[in-house]
Amino acid sequence: MTDPTDASPPDGEAADLSKRVALAGRQQELADPDRGLPRGDVIVNRVAEAMGVVLLGGMVLLVFVNALMRYLLNTSIIWAEEIILGLIPWLAVTGLFLAIRRQTMIRIDYFYDSMPSRTQRVLTLVGQLWATAVFAYVAVTTVSYLQLFGGDLTPYLGVPKGIFAVALVVGALAAIAAFLAALWRTARGDRSP
Repeated sequence: MTDPTDASPPDGEAADLSKRVALAGRQQELADPDRGLPRGDVIVNRVAEAMGVVLLGGMVLLVFVNALMRYLLNTSIIWAEEIILGLIPWLAVTGLFLAIRRQTMIRIDYFYDSMPSRTQRVLTLVGQLWATAVFAYVAVTTVSYLQLFGGDLTPYLGVPKGIFAVALVVGALAAIAAFLAALWRTARGDRSP
């Protein structure tokens, strides 16, 4: 029996396994997530990635410039917070769309992997249909919200808040399209994302 407080290095086999797991993790992180996809799918994913990069880069730049101005010049960009808060939903739905398309949504596969492939396929179809229905509900609810409050103006910029909130409608529709495409592939028996 080994002492759990013993800080001696692991034996050779365990150390080798640890190195292989670390290497596999790095390789997966650096691998092209769109490798093997049709050209059209790669283009759609790259456009969504570019949108996410531009949104996140713009937000980071605005926060950085605003912080510098506040602490170095004792002034700030008064409307910066409105822009950043308004871009967060757009960034979130961009990431959501990519996660759905690449099938990287968080899920627990422990029980799923132990089921027969036919049962897995049925559960996948039901899950994709359910997700499509949920995002349809989100889109309809957001449209109702926009009809009531979308015309309210932001305090500093004076633009309608609906410009930022419409991201939830666009994102929900994009998610529906991505889930329907995944549903179609699953129904055809294609396992590729």
